[in-house]
Amino acid sequence: DDALEALATVGTFDLVFADAAPIKYGNVGPMLKALRPGGILVIDDLVSGLRTTEQQQAEKDTLRYSLLRHPELQAVELEWSTGMILATKSRSASKDMPAMATKVDACA
Repeated sequence: DDALEALATVGTFDLVFADAAPIKYGNVGPMLKALRPGGILVIDDLVSGLRTTEQQQAEKDTLRYSLLRHPELQAVELEWSTGMILATKSRSASKDMPAMATKVDACA
């Protein structure tokens, strides 16, 4: 919670790489508030491993769904390494404009 509180006080950024599990799972709002319009959001660790619990899988699925369908984001999921989503915040987000969701397989 300390990181989320601090994030709200430091302004906005062109690039947000949300790497801490407690922040990225279930806390999309503060990340998006910290992202400037046109800025890039990077989320990793979306591939489940052998030790992934059902709760962790549910958190990853919820995060994936919320980012790929968020009305302020244009997002793409990359099946590379630990799995990631790259998203950009719309410069003029409109609630009438559908979000574009895409999945890309990385070349080996």
